[in-house]
Amino acid sequence: MPRFSRFAFLTTAALFSASASFAQEEVTPFDICDMDPATYIADISEGLVGNWEVANLEGLGVMSGGGMVMPVPIPAEGASTADFILSGGDLQVTSWSDPEAPLLDVAVVPSSILFEQVAEAVDGALTQEEVSVVVGCDVTEYPMLQTQFSLSEDGVLLNYRAVFRVLNHTTITGAIYGTVVGEEGSIQVYRPVTMTR
Repeated sequence: MPRFSRFAFLTTAALFSASASFAQEEVTPFDICDMDPATYIADISEGLVGNWEVANLEGLGVMSGGGMVMPVPIPAEGASTADFILSGGDLQVTSWSDPEAPLLDVAVVPSSILFEQVAEAVDGALTQEEVSVVVGCDVTEYPMLQTQFSLSEDGVLLNYRAVFRVLNHTTITGAIYGTVVGEEGSIQVYRPVTMTR
């Protein structure tokens, strides 16, 4: 599926499934385009609290070493869940990859190139321009959420950074980048992710 049509399908499907999930979550509706960028995250923090379904979409792994670079497609994973928690005014989120892991601290960042890096690496991944076209405003004017974590994959510990753009009370788009550097080379992982409820 071409990049934009796939993007539009994923995002608009999530946007317009809001009514059923809203009734279950009892969350006050909000939309990024109706909010003040200066106070956006503070205004929506309470609305983020609760359970979200996470979809780790198809990604790309890049292994480098010995003068060779080998891209390896990473298949999409089955849906998992994550919970946003508000503690003392600070956001935290449970790990959607390891339920036994400690809570992840969530930071607010003004911007990040991670979305564009993932979009460039993974065919069909979201760009911020595409997100802006679908939702109807320039999302780059709004801050994002960021967290970091580590996962062991095939005996190798990869360090990950994830950024999330909250579009409304039922839809979050995200991008994840993981890396490890060893004596024999490096591994880089790029993956788009969505959260819905």
